[in-house]
Amino acid sequence: MKKTKILVSVILGGLLLLAPALTYGQSYDKLSKAIAKLDSTLKVIVDKQKSKQPATQQLADVEGVAAATPRPINDVSGVYELASNLEDVVVQLQGVVTEAKEVEKSRPQNLVSSSHGKIAFAGVFHQQYYTKDGEPKTSSFDTRYALLGVSGSINEWAKVTFWGSFAKSPALLDAYASIMPNKYWTISFGQYKPPFGTDFLKPASGMFFVNNFKGQSLGTVRDVGADASLNYQWKNGNAIKVTGGIYNGAPYNTSDVNSDKNFIGRVEVKLAKMFTVAPNLIAGKTNDPDSIKQNLDVWGGSLNWSWKNEIIEGEYIHNQTGSTEKQGWHVWGAHTFSTGLKFVPELQMLARYELLDPNMNKTGDRTDRVTFGTNLYIDKKYTKLQINYQINGEESKSIDNNEWLALLQVAF
Repeated sequence: MKKTKILVSVILGGLLLLAPALTYGQSYDKLSKAIAKLDSTLKVIVDKQKSKQPATQQLADVEGVAAATPRPINDVSGVYELASNLEDVVVQLQGVVTEAKEVEKSRPQNLVSSSHGKIAFAGVFHQQYYTKDGEPKTSSFDTRYALLGVSGSINEWAKVTFWGSFAKSPALLDAYASIMPNKYWTISFGQYKPPFGTDFLKPASGMFFVNNFKGQSLGTVRDVGADASLNYQWKNGNAIKVTGGIYNGAPYNTSDVNSDKNFIGRVEVKLAKMFTVAPNLIAGKTNDPDSIKQNLDVWGGSLNWSWKNEIIEGEYIHNQTGSTEKQGWHVWGAHTFSTGLKFVPELQMLARYELLDPNMNKTGDRTDRVTFGTNLYIDKKYTKLQINYQINGEESKSIDNNEWLALLQVAF
């Protein structure tokens, strides 16, 4: 009996030690199959022992009370008892695997431990092919994005984020820290995307079209500064996010060349779980020396309607640099179809019209673009193939410069 208990303990301990290792290796299915095989083997052993030794007796516990399960009288080696005990082990292990599967579902992807918190690694890869009409007709393969990033919580109140680009030459994109005094407020410092422009603020992995909206050039780029954000959500699903901050007003990885700073603010209001209204503004100076800097006033906003498989969005930006007024706007829509397939389970059809006027006081310089596209979502989210056809138009003299673009995205 003592040897039996020792053997049961060794087997149980070994399998329980194996379970976490397989859990982190995402080998639940293999472990479940192994347990099922062990279970069937034990049942065969028990059945054989019963057939060989039909006579049974009741086991008594230490107080002389009869046990509920009979055992073969001639089970001298204890095989029947060992097999019966191991069947209990199997039940315990099946519970361990089931619980571990549920825990893994809620585990953040790519999460690792550090000495001061939890961090997650991420990456975005965009490989593009395009061909442009005209003389000469051109085409090329291009590695558009090769981004790597790391972000995570250092403690209950602080987070850090770093993103780098490695497509053509290494460059630092984002490097900032965020402090969260409570669940409503976030204060950020560093280099990142200032809160202006709905299309601009979309992450690289969340772009609906291959190219960004033309009017985005009238807004801002990544910059160095600080901002504070208030985020509040009501129980009915309505929400508001207000962000305001000051920035250098210079492109990322460069320094401000004058003593002025730019104020950038944005409000996002979500209503009825389907509408998002987002006005924003920039007030400051151009990034020029004090002797030639100009006033910079930019304002605009967007309206988004999303319901089930439909999206309609429009955005307008007005830019006044010195005495020059500029404007750009676009409107687009998309519908997502379910294919019922395991490979490419979703297919999205899109269309967009956009216009850019670089000088509203001048005629003949406006350009517009019509884009028809499709997104083939290979995994419903991060792995996708985008195919776009762009019809480029000019106000004064039409040019044969329409484009086909195909972009494969793999992200994690």
